[in-house]
Amino acid sequence: MLFRSFSSLTSPLDFADASKFQLSTFWWGGGAYASRANVEDTVSTVRASLGRDLELGIVDRFDAGVIYSRRKKEIQDAGFDYALANGSDCNMVFCAPLPSGSPSTVSLGASHSGHLLYFDMMSMLGSGAYMRSPSAGRDLRWNWSVEEHNATAFAKLGFEFDALIPWHGNVGAQMIYSRQESGGLYQDANGDQNPVNGDDNYSNLLPSVMLIGDLDDATKLRIGFAQSVARPEMEAMRAGIDASVSATDHLWSGSGGNPKLRPWRSYDADISLEHYFGIRSYVALAGFYKDFQSAIVTKDVVFDFAGYTNPSGVVPVSDLGTLDTPTNVRGGWVRGVELSGTQIGRAHV
Repeated sequence: MLFRSFSSLTSPLDFADASKFQLSTFWWGGGAYASRANVEDTVSTVRASLGRDLELGIVDRFDAGVIYSRRKKEIQDAGFDYALANGSDCNMVFCAPLPSGSPSTVSLGASHSGHLLYFDMMSMLGSGAYMRSPSAGRDLRWNWSVEEHNATAFAKLGFEFDALIPWHGNVGAQMIYSRQESGGLYQDANGDQNPVNGDDNYSNLLPSVMLIGDLDDATKLRIGFAQSVARPEMEAMRAGIDASVSATDHLWSGSGGNPKLRPWRSYDADISLEHYFGIRSYVALAGFYKDFQSAIVTKDVVFDFAGYTNPSGVVPVSDLGTLDTPTNVRGGWVRGVELSGTQIGRAHV
């Protein structure tokens, strides 16, 4: 069956008649809202290392060095409400006619529905028809800054030996000292904002070993064991929260970030069988297992709200309450198998 036309929509209303439309501002909100986040994210890294070939039995290489990195991320929300500069009450909203000459029409010919009124909203906001003011509805928990410093010292020994098949690889360790600082805002039940800060520091020792066995010139058996860490997202370490005291149970509750959040940490084991052929082509079958010593979930935790402003007038039964926040938990694992490969082709022109 062939369809030779689009469906059509008809209405007794003229959607191109500018006299039937008005600009408006609701009593409970603005006529328009614009949000623009100013984000500054800087990363600095310095690395120094040295290496030397050795002939000490099976040990054939030594590498060591230090790495220092600093990252700072800051977000400042710039949200604005737009309300009519001059309007009149009309059925629970404030209204004003469209400025003369501002609207145009567009044809809806494909649907046989006539014409539709349209205008450039950004030009309208800049025409003076609306007043701009900082938005009272902004979630100021998201005005925050996080700065983290990581100092790493590492050492690695390369080795080579024969045991049924030729083997080579390396064994090493990293010591990472981390320091993190965060600033944000506490937004209470009245919408008032107060600065809050948090910081933490900790160290991680991360050993690793990699073994590569040469089954033949093109086939490799790769085995790896390591302890690894993965940094949390910056926003999860923000200091900003909001909180209030419930009139029902007289208990504090709130939500926000966690300036003392630690990284994901796991023991990892990997094994893969790899066959290389052609020009940079291979096929590999791999298995992996990760045993998490520290993971991150968002959940309610006990939090001490002593010192936080309580404008509700409800007297809490305790300074202790619950905060919904990213939290480190212990336990869990991930395991699986993976089949991968790459075939490099040649194009003939």
